[in-house]
Amino acid sequence: MKKTRKKFLGFLGLCLVIAMTFIAAIIPGPSVSSITDTIDIKVINNVPDVKFTEPTTDFDTANPVQDFAVTYTDLSKVRIEISYTNKDGEVEKQNYIILSDLDYDAGDYGTSINLDDLYGYGIYVLSAYGTDIDGVELNYDNVSINYIPLIATAEQDENDGLVDLNITSYVDEVDTVDIYIDDEYIKTVNKSELDDVIKLDMGDRLSGEYTLTLIAKNADGEELYLPYDIVFEYERVNVPDTGSLFKSLNISKEDFVITVAIAFCAISAIVFILVAKRKRVK
Repeated sequence: MKKTRKKFLGFLGLCLVIAMTFIAAIIPGPSVSSITDTIDIKVINNVPDVKFTEPTTDFDTANPVQDFAVTYTDLSKVRIEISYTNKDGEVEKQNYIILSDLDYDAGDYGTSINLDDLYGYGIYVLSAYGTDIDGVELNYDNVSINYIPLIATAEQDENDGLVDLNITSYVDEVDTVDIYIDDEYIKTVNKSELDDVIKLDMGDRLSGEYTLTLIAKNADGEELYLPYDIVFEYERVNVPDTGSLFKSLNISKEDFVITVAIAFCAISAIVFILVAKRKRVK
């Protein structure tokens, strides 16, 4: 009787263990549920960068409306900062464009700016900053725009020896332009003359390098901005062909004739004196 009871209790215990094992197997525990959770991981394949595609180099301009564009990749934020310097050297800065939540994708952005709506004439430095995956902001690219009342080109006309001056301006406030060559005042031109080629007579200036200075003024005679300088080469065209020995002397026909006449008179005087002395000796 005792043996039968022991066997029965053993069998009952075995069944209980099997039942508990089965229940534990079909009911997931905390460790099982945590395995099914998902984690989003952003993989950065490229090198973070932002650069200007327009403009790409520093330049001077008389046009207040300018287009600019940037391309970027693998950044969370792009910031375009403008640093402005006026004619007195004073500097001001402002955040012009901020592109955020970029999700580290590649992209581009473009717009146009009116410099007259910002500060007016002066030097504008556009700086492109980007924030990478570590939250670090770096300066990746810069470009400079020198906004001035006018720009110009100077080139010698080979036919007449004059210098052709072409002035370009997009603003109405330019009323007159004073012209200087190597700090010597030449002439003043009015607004109505700016659409035509301005002929500059170099006078008796010799061949060489010269600096042409232009000063733009408004209707009240006030200077609009700093003087604009152009360096150009001038070759004097009325130099006489005096042979290979004297060709590089760079003298005019008139000067050459006068020099020859003076030399002839001097030599004649010397010969006359020598002849007179010989007669006295005899």
